[in-house]
Amino acid sequence: MNKKAIKKLVLITLIGLSPSWAWSTSLIKMSSADMVDSAVSIIHGRCTGVTSQWVKGSLVTKATISVTDTLKGIVDREITLVVPGGVDRTRAVPVAVTYPGIPTLTPNEEMILFLENSNRLTNAYSLVGFSQGFYAVVNNGTSSFAARRMDGKAEQLEAFKEKIRRLVK
Repeated sequence: MNKKAIKKLVLITLIGLSPSWAWSTSLIKMSSADMVDSAVSIIHGRCTGVTSQWVKGSLVTKATISVTDTLKGIVDREITLVVPGGVDRTRAVPVAVTYPGIPTLTPNEEMILFLENSNRLTNAYSLVGFSQGFYAVVNNGTSSFAARRMDGKAEQLEAFKEKIRRLVK
């Protein structure tokens, strides 16, 4: 078999082996209050490293997040965030698995995360509401904003954090 045929076979096999939940995910929009209630922790942090690994037959991305502020819950100064998908470059034919709406985490990226305990790894967290629990923190040179990737809406960072703190109480 030539390389092109092998790549097609690998792709078809991966599609066939994908868990059924990956094909049937429905996103129910959560309110800010629902997000806060569902989260075991809410943090402001920065990604310091990203790796992918196979867990229970699924490729996941593990991101190390340095916590700069805790808005809800009690967490260590550094946590592990697990999201579905990732890249495995160790195989003869590299494998990449992506899911629509899941954020691509990059080192040095600043973020607000609504977290729940991970059902994939111990001592790790997942995002509340699939990707709804991820807000990128962006800076325009004079102000910082928390922006939801799903809808692109942004709020002043400190006002957003204060809104969350009020909902936690």
